[in-house]
Amino acid sequence: MKGRYDPQNSPENPPIACEFGEFKLKQGFEWMVEDHKIIFSDWVIGDAKLLLNQGYEKHRVSRVGESGSRMVYFPQGYLQDKLVDIPQIGKMTVDHYCSVVQLAELAQEYNADEIFINHNASMDLKLRFGAFTVGLEFEEARNHLLLGS
Repeated sequence: MKGRYDPQNSPENPPIACEFGEFKLKQGFEWMVEDHKIIFSDWVIGDAKLLLNQGYEKHRVSRVGESGSRMVYFPQGYLQDKLVDIPQIGKMTVDHYCSVVQLAELAQEYNADEIFINHNASMDLKLRFGAFTVGLEFEEARNHLLLGS
């Protein structure tokens, strides 16, 4: 077995990036929360249900990168008719919004040198790994019908 056990960084005791009221956020996710206003339950150290008392709404979304689903918390009022509507970001489906943020999360886990999310650009996600740059665009079948354009 290779590696070294560090009780300070174990899954039971992950590094804490910051505290939001009654809960703590795992290190590395604070920028996603600040920029994209959502919190996935597994980013939280402790009981994520405390977010419900702090003005968040809970929703279940499909996981990206593995099977199953996970819980996500949006600030109250950001979901309108099954669409995410965030000032300065725009209106899009919950699947689109959460999938792009989850792809950014995966890129962070794989140590991307640069992660840039822009839901309104020609590519939703721009990643840089060393000299290699990749752009990703999330598309849904018939999404133009959902948004009325």
